[in-house]
Amino acid sequence: MNQRSKKNPEPKSELIFPYQNQTSCPCAFPRELYSLLFDVINDAVVVIDAENLTFVAANEKFSEMTGFANHEISNLSLGLLFTGKPPYSLAEAQEYIAKALQEGPQLFEWLAQDRHGRQHWVELNLTSATISRKRYLIATVRDISARKALEQTARQSENAHKALFQALQDVALLLDSQGTIIAANDAAAQRAGRPLAEIVGLNVYALLPEKVRETRRAKVAEVFQTGRINRFEDESRGRIFYHTVYPIFNDEGKVVRVGIYVLDITDDRQTRKELEKTQARLEHLLYHSPAALYSCILQDRCVLTYLSRNIVNLIGYTTEEVLSEPDFWEQHVHPEDRPLLLLKNSFQQGVGPQVIEYRFRHRDGTFRWLHDNFNLVLNRQDQPLEYIGSLIDVTTTRQIQEELELSEKRYRAIVESQSEIICRFRPDTTLTYVNEAFCRFVGKDSKDFVGRSLPPFLTAEDQPRVKDLISSLTPTDSVREIEYPINLPDGQTYWLSWISHAFFDDQGRIIELQGVGRDITKRKEAEEALRQSERRFRMYTEGSLVGVYLIQDNRFIYVNPVFARTFGYTPVELLNVISPLDLVHEDDRDLIRQQIANRLKGQPPEAYVIKGLHKNGSLVYCELLGQLVEHQGRPAILGSLVNVTRRQQAEATLRESEKHHRFLVETMNDGLGVLDERGGITYANPKICELLRYSAEELVGRNVLELLDQTNQDILRAELAKRRAGDKSPYEIEWQRKDGSAFSSIVSPQPIFDSQGEFKGSVGIVTDISARREAEIAALRREEYFRLLTENISDVIGLLTSEGVCRYLNPSVTRLLDYPVAELIGKNAFELVHPEERQPLKNFFSQMLRQTGQTFTTEVQLRRRDGSWRVWEVKGKNLLHEPAVGGVVINAQDITERKHLEAALRQSDSRLRMLASQIFRAQETERRRLSLELHDELGQSLTALKLQLKSVADKLRKDQARLKRECTSMAAYINEVVENVRRLAHDLSPSLLENVGLAAALRHLLDGYRRFYQITENLQELDGIDVSLSSQAQIHLYRIFQELFTNIEKHAQATAVTVHIDRTPDRLTVSVADNGQGFELGSTLNRSSLDVGLGLSSINERVHILGGALDISSGLEFGTHVVFTVPLQQKTLS
Repeated sequence: MNQRSKKNPEPKSELIFPYQNQTSCPCAFPRELYSLLFDVINDAVVVIDAENLTFVAANEKFSEMTGFANHEISNLSLGLLFTGKPPYSLAEAQEYIAKALQEGPQLFEWLAQDRHGRQHWVELNLTSATISRKRYLIATVRDISARKALEQTARQSENAHKALFQALQDVALLLDSQGTIIAANDAAAQRAGRPLAEIVGLNVYALLPEKVRETRRAKVAEVFQTGRINRFEDESRGRIFYHTVYPIFNDEGKVVRVGIYVLDITDDRQTRKELEKTQARLEHLLYHSPAALYSCILQDRCVLTYLSRNIVNLIGYTTEEVLSEPDFWEQHVHPEDRPLLLLKNSFQQGVGPQVIEYRFRHRDGTFRWLHDNFNLVLNRQDQPLEYIGSLIDVTTTRQIQEELELSEKRYRAIVESQSEIICRFRPDTTLTYVNEAFCRFVGKDSKDFVGRSLPPFLTAEDQPRVKDLISSLTPTDSVREIEYPINLPDGQTYWLSWISHAFFDDQGRIIELQGVGRDITKRKEAEEALRQSERRFRMYTEGSLVGVYLIQDNRFIYVNPVFARTFGYTPVELLNVISPLDLVHEDDRDLIRQQIANRLKGQPPEAYVIKGLHKNGSLVYCELLGQLVEHQGRPAILGSLVNVTRRQQAEATLRESEKHHRFLVETMNDGLGVLDERGGITYANPKICELLRYSAEELVGRNVLELLDQTNQDILRAELAKRRAGDKSPYEIEWQRKDGSAFSSIVSPQPIFDSQGEFKGSVGIVTDISARREAEIAALRREEYFRLLTENISDVIGLLTSEGVCRYLNPSVTRLLDYPVAELIGKNAFELVHPEERQPLKNFFSQMLRQTGQTFTTEVQLRRRDGSWRVWEVKGKNLLHEPAVGGVVINAQDITERKHLEAALRQSDSRLRMLASQIFRAQETERRRLSLELHDELGQSLTALKLQLKSVADKLRKDQARLKRECTSMAAYINEVVENVRRLAHDLSPSLLENVGLAAALRHLLDGYRRFYQITENLQELDGIDVSLSSQAQIHLYRIFQELFTNIEKHAQATAVTVHIDRTPDRLTVSVADNGQGFELGSTLNRSSLDVGLGLSSINERVHILGGALDISSGLEFGTHVVFTVPLQQKTLS
């Protein structure tokens, strides 16, 4: 009963049972027990008066199903619970009632309705009973609405799968055990080159190339035999295919059909090979790089997640050794430098790349200085994700720095005593040192200069020159001389000649510069007037940060250093030597030609970007702007160039990164939303829109609280308060969809703070947990399915410990070995193994334990309970590493009968080979006998006849000339007959083979065919081969050649034949190819031997008798090619 019925008991209609009014009952059950049993059974039960079709009594389950209270059911008409619409009206119900009364119990499905008109499917088991001499109908009613819904879902799923089946781009087939195609998709029809309707019903093996036909037939047969999925690869017509063959079982567990999925993996294999090559090259480059790369995640300390293999070159330890211990890196850092590692966690976003240097203990015990250059990587929410960085050994640099400090002291003493002006300054021209001569020249103390910029002492025209000079210095060109004026505090301007020397670090960057100057004011005053015009021009070009060029007559008249450096040249290399078009990629040369033509026509300047060619062959993106000028009285183009390569690359990288991250968010399986600090929705991905059934436009701008009822609004307010405190804990909440329905979810939040720590909102990932719960239920069903499958499978399935002790065995072990399962559980499986095979099996088992995840197969004899031995094929897979299994899974199949059949088949094949050999031997004996009879009997008779005829002709008179001519003609004919008899005798038993050997016999055979064909051969390879072959083997080889040329003569219509011999000490390979019309190999071999003839069969049998192999390829357009290989040293062949 439900809770309501307990609180408010309702009167029940009385069910009249037999014996209820009797003092004694055969079963001795009291009436109260019948009533209790009536109410507690799971199905609804109702008793119906068979005469007036009204309800007499019903249990609580029926009341719950129909909505009628128990006391309302009594005398209720049966028709009230029917829909009234055929075929589920009262009229159809009466037919079932009549059958139940006359024929016996009736089981059927029915569409019923409750008192509120809601329809539901039920299964009715209707039977009649006589109770107290009155006929009743007892109906057991079971609600099957859920099952019907599942059936409807299954039908829809089946239709969907059919659509998916046809939509597959790869071949999919459904076959029966004979290989007949039951179903196929369009891809399979396209592969077969026939319409889909034509291939259904055909045998799939007839459509396959001969090269793969038997292999694929065997793989499919294996699935029908074992009931296991079979996956394999093969190659056909230059393409590689990956096949998956799935078994389809009937209710008895027998494989009745197979599904085949064929994937063309040729391109994938080629791509994978190229990828492996690229990866190998990348690994090689990385290993030989001086800088080791790493990444680490942020926890209470930095935990390494990746370290490149070349770290061993820096610290002496391998990557595996470092990553195997979490504290390895920190423990090897010098104790005084370990606090530096903690600085990584203190760096905030937006700081940019950081550098620290610390000492690390090398494997040899010494400490090495490491230069650690790292950067903080952020996720889309600007939250720290990980550090990536590089490590360089700077021990030598450190040592050099210490030596430089000592040298600096000595140098300073020397410099202070100099009379020339000396100063040192950084690349930004900030002075770091001036000597006494500098102070005297300027008239101020050194403290007035150190820390100040050098340019204030220069004229405005020369400040860019100094900067340009600094930027042009390189480690290989570190000394430059420059002349420029300086403005002293007293207002006087003096010219100085400066020799500047730059000092570089290991990375080629300028650390500091030293200048030594002398006063050249008087000389410069004399030269100033002459250079004034040029100086004004160069002031804007040589010191410019952009490239400047002057083009006339399609050659460079002038380029500044920036322009030349952009392309990797010096100005001298470009002037009057290299054409402007030589610096432009071929894709943009027409653009350059057009722009030059437009400028020369006087069209206004316009900026444009082109792809330039660097001296090293790389691309340089440049933005150009040119205008028409006059140079030496003729038109020229003066222009500027800006190197925008980095900008182009950055823009491309930014676009790709944005596209990648947007794709990830837009296609993620969970909903994602972004809220501002007030709870307003600023972003919603497609999945969250799908879950809430709003469009993105409808969600953005709304407050998230509008999507919740009052209870869940309170939950969200509390959670948003936690976000302000930085809490990231997930929580469950129920959302209201646009259509009013609701769904539960788990929200994984992430607060957003700006650089000042102000709360700016949050990101939430919304996971619909209804699907997860359904998946959990489905997982339980799958678990039950596989359990039933395992319990009912015909093979023995077991789970062993690492010692071989049985933890689980399916019931098949009782049927096949006659042991109860309980008797074997806990017992060592090796006790059932034949003593001679026990130790090898233990070795096999040990090998399996060393390799996880791989399947191993072996054969072993196991003892049945009655003491008999059976041969088993055992397959094992080590899944000890899988927590859900924790053991070694075995699959054992009794193959005793198969072994007997294989032995019988081998014995039969051996007998057939022996019989064929005896037939060929008898055939050769008979041929030799016929040859002798033809030669000795018929040949001698014809010779005697010819002599008698000659004697007759000689006796004829001169007037009998006509008879004499006929005798002569008859003698010529007899000569032809004698020659044919001799040839026939030779063909039957070639005497050359016995007298001079195989090579000579074959040359004689081929010479007989040279008048018909152009024959190319290398029979000299057979010279001396008689010592390696028995006489019987030589006969077989001769007959094979004889049969091949007979077939060519009869069928090929060829004009040329090639015979190629390949001989090694242990084998002989013969190739015979003709250029004739060929034949369809598959159709010819499938015909009966009477249709084909004995030629190919005889050749094949003789090759196999010799222990060799035969391969035939033929086609209607390219002739026939026969290759056979036989072993040598066959003197013992009988």
